[in-house]
Parts: sequence; structure tokens; C-alpha cells
Amino acid sequence: NLDAKPVSTLRASVRGISLQSMKRAATSSSGSSIPLTGTVEGNATAFWSGSISNLQAKSDMEIHAATVKSNSAGNSIPVNGDVHVAYDGARNIITVRQTTVRTPATSIVADGQVSNRSELKIQANTTDLHEISMLAAMFQESTQSGGTKPAEPISLSGIASLNASIHGSVQNPSIAAQLNAQNLDVEGSEWKKLSLSLQASPSKVSVQNGALAGARQ
Repeated sequence: NLDAKPVSTLRASVRGISLQSMKRAATSSSGSSIPLTGTVEGNATAFWSGSISNLQAKSDMEIHAATVKSNSAGNSIPVNGDVHVAYDGARNIITVRQTTVRTPATSIVADGQVSNRSELKIQANTTDLHEISMLAAMFQESTQSGGTKPAEPISLSGIASLNASIHGSVQNPSIAAQLNAQNLDVEGSEWKKLSLSLQASPSKVSVQNGALAGARQ
């Protein structure tokens, strides 16, 4: 077929790429650093016909990392992940397949599509909210400028789960989430159980069906 456009193909295999080098690049471009050390490995393929706007790409990567030790947040925390992402340039769709981030106490799984009609689901579970507090403090500290007082983790413990779904376009997303937590201890205030539903959009946020059980005996 004389009218057929040539197809360009690119394949890459990544083995043991240091997160330290990626962190230095992020620091130089954004002024903040990613508080992780470790490696990335996996495979990526891409092809397009004619314009690069027709790009079709797929990436399957594994992350083996740990947080950089922080004076404020305690010991290093292992962080591992499996990233499975595909991109359809012609339709402007990003597909996320069972992309997972894991720490000793926490797992986050994302699955679905991001587009003008997004359908993305996120499930998060943790058996130790104190670990989440430490991670938040580490990432907050990494974004602070030199000389700023180190971030301190919130005194927080308990078990929690979050189920969220994102719909609509990137510019106007709609988020629905259900949060459940048990055996909470927040800055010394103890609660048996917390549950609530959340609806959010760029214009409003609403909380529904909230329930907070009394203090533990």
C-alpha cells in the first residue's frame, strides 16, 4: 500500500537504574528532592505511525526502594512497587493496570483509565497509620527549603482502608471515596471506629454518612 505510513518502534529495557540519579534530576528541575533511594527496572515499548501524536506506549516497571532516613521521622521504610501503564496518544488515554505500591504496613493499588472519561479505582489499606504519618513527614520535609524546621510526624496509630474512584476529565474530575478506620489514636485521643463517605470536585467537597464511635475502653 503506497499510502501506508511507516511505523516507528522503540523498545527499552531498564535494569538497576538508580533512584538517586533520578532524584538529582528532580531536584535540579523542581528544587525539591524525592526522599527515596533504590533502583528501577523493567521494560518499555512504544510505536507510532506518522505523527508522534499517534504514539502507543506500554511500560512495566518494578521499584525496589526505601525512604531516606530522616531525623524527624525515624528509621528508613522499605517502599516497593509494580507499575503497569499504557498510553494511547490518538485517544489521549492513560491505562493503569494493577499498579501497586507497598510498604511493610501499607498497600495501594490503582486500576483503570485516565482520560476525558476517566474510570480509575484506588484501593488503600494500612495496618499501621503511624507509618503513614512518618511517610507524610518525610515527603513534607523533602519539599522544605534549607533552614526550615524539620517536619514532625503526627502522633497517629490505627488500622484504615480507603476505596476511591475518579471519574470525568483531568480538568474536571469527580472523586468518590469511602474511608473506614479502627482503633484510632490521634494525638492521644482514642476512638474505636471512624467511617465516612466523601464526594469531591474542583468546585466542592462534601462528607456524608460520617460516624465516629466512642473512645476505646
